[in-house]
Amino acid sequence: MKLNGKKELISPVQEPLPVESVIEEPVTFSSDPPLPEPTVTQFMVEKNKAFLAPSDLVRVDPKVIAKWNNLYVGKQIVDVHIETLEGKTAICKVKRIKDSNINPQGIIQIPVKLLQTLQTSKGKLVIVKPVIPNDEAKK
Repeated sequence: MKLNGKKELISPVQEPLPVESVIEEPVTFSSDPPLPEPTVTQFMVEKNKAFLAPSDLVRVDPKVIAKWNNLYVGKQIVDVHIETLEGKTAICKVKRIKDSNINPQGIIQIPVKLLQTLQTSKGKLVIVKPVIPNDEAKK
């Protein structure tokens, strides 16, 4: 538009931005130092051939369990998260391999029922990391 030989500039009307309500949660501080991220260990699968073995219990190298317990001082590792290379996962109880006839280094003994659930078999690789117990859940 022109008025008196001058151009009139029309600026767009700015609408107010929508205001989002943000719920602030109270900040809690802990005197405990933060725990390190769970270490990931790769194991080769073996069938747990123990008679009447619990279907939710896997066995791993005692040195690995000791390493996890040293890393998370004051926390006892009783559960692990297992993931196959195909992406199937499970959380189950863990104990050390007791059989002295087996070299436990690098293997995980998994019961047949859990092998079926994870859709894996002997000789395959799985990724295992400890489940860190949460002290807050006990309170």
